[in-house]
Amino acid sequence: MTDIHNQEITGKETDSTTTWILLQIADSAFPTGGFSHSFGFESATKHGFVTECSAFKAFLFSCLQNTASFSLSFVNESHKNCHNVERIKKLDGMVQAYLSNHVANRASIRQGNSLLDTACKTFGKQEMKNLQVQLENKCLFGHFAVVFGFMCGMLNLSVVQTQQLFLFSTLRTVIASAVRLGNIGPLQAQSIQFEMQKTAEEIRKKFEMTTVEEATTTAPVADFLQGAHDNLFSKLFYS
Repeated sequence: MTDIHNQEITGKETDSTTTWILLQIADSAFPTGGFSHSFGFESATKHGFVTECSAFKAFLFSCLQNTASFSLSFVNESHKNCHNVERIKKLDGMVQAYLSNHVANRASIRQGNSLLDTACKTFGKQEMKNLQVQLENKCLFGHFAVVFGFMCGMLNLSVVQTQQLFLFSTLRTVIASAVRLGNIGPLQAQSIQFEMQKTAEEIRKKFEMTTVEEATTTAPVADFLQGAHDNLFSKLFYS
């Protein structure tokens, strides 16, 4: 009975630890560079594709759909292979080859590099530092989805927690960009985020088992609008 009781306590302590880590990563104060990106929303609104709340929700849905259909498989695979550096490098190279949208590509690299640097300085794990050396030696690009899955795997977050956290980062980033551009107010933003969380979970479940070979863009208009970001005369966001 004592051994079983001790195992239960250990399990609860582990769950508690990962919950605190998850909350830290989800906090907007955790610097990953995400707030310099809008997932193409700035381009969408300035090109006249998003002019009202319903259109914003539709665009947000498209961003979540693309994140899940393309990136979630790489998050899953890098999470599973977080101790296999060669596999991580191969996955990173696959993202580089697949991600032909130049704006999305550079944003992925910039966020991934920032996330890895933050993770090394925050959590101090040697394997994270080793991967950063690979990045500094130009042995990988450091794409966001791959680095994210790797980091969460190293921190013992579950696959489901990792998937939810990754989609949450997209949801929060797009909504935050709309607030900063003045399209919606902070309170309305929170209402929309709460409303869209159920949709985000449904999308996660739809693509949770997708393999890297099946990675695809399912909302091409949102992808196209992000690619047109560089054509803006003036811009607040990097992508």
